Amino acid sequence: MQATTGELSFGASPDSAGPAIDVGTGTSDWVRSGAKRALDLTLALPLAILTVPILLVLLVVSAVVFRSNPLFIQERIGLRGSRFSFVKLRSMPASVPADIDKYALGDHSGSLGRFSRFVRTTHLDELPQLWQVVSGQMSLVGPRPELPAIAERFDPDFVERRVRVRPGVTGLWQISESSNGLIGESPVYDDLYVSSGTFRTDLWVMGRTVAGFLGAPAATEFDCRRVVRG
Repeated sequence: MQATTGELSFGASPDSAGPAIDVGTGTSDWVRSGAKRALDLTLALPLAILTVPILLVLLVVSAVVFRSNPLFIQERIGLRGSRFSFVKLRSMPASVPADIDKYALGDHSGSLGRFSRFVRTTHLDELPQLWQVVSGQMSLVGPRPELPAIAERFDPDFVERRVRVRPGVTGLWQISESSNGLIGESPVYDDLYVSSGTFRTDLWVMGRTVAGFLGAPAATEFDCRRVVRG
């Protein structure tokens, strides 16, 4: 993969292409609108401020447990292919490789302590990203920002489509049954959102995200298609 400032250029073999997706390849008016940005600020700024005490406590606990910087920072791919620093609360030892994928990460899951399991299960390790929404690097709802090394394995056309919009803290793929795998294995969710996402879609995704915290099952592809298509 080669990247230039503010642009994205991916090279991949034809074998990396995923299955055909029966969704549009354009970009919806909502996902790139000023109204969506206004919604992000309206919701993310109060949430970021209100959760500061929780985040501070978690940062202290993480620093004590892992004896390392409690903020875990990775380079990820953002809007229009630009690279940005993606910030999470550290939930694993510093010895775990920073560019590890979800399948390889499973090899370490058995050694995780209670703190790690708690923050990862509740997704409290994502709290710092609320400030990245406020700064404009991310959106509350959108495609999950991917590691450059992992994105190289995906269909380059799919990668180009998904970076037309700001990456999201949550999104259709993130709340779906397919989130146990890799993003590029189930491109339908990001393609649906980029091509047809609406204000209603964002509200639904945020609602399903909260429901997931409370134990609700993950959304099916049918659920996602139904809400996007209205």
